[in-house]
Amino acid sequence: MTVEKQGQRGRPPKEAVKKNKTREELLAERRMQRKDIGKGRDVLKVPTDPLYVYRWFNDVPMSGGVNRIQWAMSKGWEVANADQHELADESVKDDNVSLGSVGKRPVGKDSYGNPLYAVLLRMSKELWDIDQEIKDEPIKELEDQIHRRPKSTGMYGEVKIGGES
Repeated sequence: MTVEKQGQRGRPPKEAVKKNKTREELLAERRMQRKDIGKGRDVLKVPTDPLYVYRWFNDVPMSGGVNRIQWAMSKGWEVANADQHELADESVKDDNVSLGSVGKRPVGKDSYGNPLYAVLLRMSKELWDIDQEIKDEPIKELEDQIHRRPKSTGMYGEVKIGGES
């Protein structure tokens, strides 16, 4: 080991260390380092379209040998084309490798440590509204049962739910 390399080991010489940085200088330095951390990047932003409803689905296996994307497609969802939509800001890397121009984003890791991706799917607004009505039927049925007046005598009062009058 040469003498020059020995001189570089350990703490820097006192003249190289700037003493007593002001709080403002430290804050300014830190802000430059954290420039993009606090900024909301909308990585999973979905397009706004009056004709379609968009959702991200994790590409994970389900029981029966199908994955969640195949299951959703059997229920009326279709894969959204990433080329036709602005899916995220410019700072997000687009990892559309195996699915061509499909909107796909890394969202984590599965239980084996492999990358987990979410795929952007869409459904027509008309079909979505019908599905929501079907989904709300059991809830409306329960609310109707709560609203029914008791048939026995001697009971009084009424039940109101939410903003109903």
